[in-house]
Amino acid sequence: LPPFLAIGDPGGGKTTALDAFFRRCGLHVERYACDGSSDASAAGTPRRYSSGEVALPLRSCLTSGYANPV
Repeated sequence: LPPFLAIGDPGGGKTTALDAFFRRCGLHVERYACDGSSDASAAGTPRRYSSGEVALPLRSCLTSGYANPV
């Protein structure tokens, strides 16, 4: 699929609709709540030395077994 952007009002169901669409396509979906995140751990910074946890994109690839999770 080409890149696209979902636009709409808050609470309009964008996330739910896209989640269902990608799951029907057979893709692994990993949700990350950006509204409650303040440490930028989705991109791998900070590295989380205290827990040794990997960044979200790598964790999603390892969990799904594919290099292209959603």
